[in-house]
Amino acid sequence: MASRLDLIRVGSNTNARMSASRSSAAKVIGIILYGLVAGFAATTLTILGPMLLALFFLWIFDSLGWQPGRDLAVTVISCYIFIIGFGLIVGVFVCVYVWITRLRKAPSA
Repeated sequence: MASRLDLIRVGSNTNARMSASRSSAAKVIGIILYGLVAGFAATTLTILGPMLLALFFLWIFDSLGWQPGRDLAVTVISCYIFIIGFGLIVGVFVCVYVWITRLRKAPSA
């Protein structure tokens, strides 16, 4: 009878360890997904921010009839390839930074 209780105790401890490792794995997956979302958001804001601002100024300068400002706004919009490259670099840095800081704080099972 004592050996059966020992087996149940071992079984419950094993189940507890397995659920703890599942919880840890879920946290790591959550951290990875959070880093990807944060990187995507940073990329989107870095790309769309200057574009929307340039379109706004284009609309203002066009309404006022100020040609040099309108030409500058069109130039900013036409440099979208550089803005996209910069946005991707910012997004990757944000993603890696989130991964490093959060994975260091995550408990290891």
